[in-house]
Amino acid sequence: MTVISPYQRQLVFTDSGVVPRTRKARASFLKKAVGLMSLTRTFTVLVALVVFCGLGFLFAAVDSVLLSFKIQSLSREIENKKVSKEKLELKQAALLSPDSLKDYALMVKLENPVSINYQVKN
Repeated sequence: MTVISPYQRQLVFTDSGVVPRTRKARASFLKKAVGLMSLTRTFTVLVALVVFCGLGFLFAAVDSVLLSFKIQSLSREIENKKVSKEKLELKQAALLSPDSLKDYALMVKLENPVSINYQVKN
């Protein structure tokens, strides 16, 4: 059986001087290096995230501008179609008016065109 005296215990658990300090310095340096690498990785991830979001917002802005141009061109085309439709309806109304129908009946020489009663349905 080995007996350890209080003096030997003190030697085991007490700081012995130079060797542990260099280990602590090396460990501290490694911790700082790992921390710096972790900070660099975090910064890289944040920059990548900002760039990705920026490109996404840029794409959305360009897409909204292009969509706006497309909407404006379609609305102009719709307005043009409405105007042409109204012109056609005016021509049709002029052709189907009771006076024009009576004139047509006279032109084709129908019998007694004055007695024909033309009614406009709405």
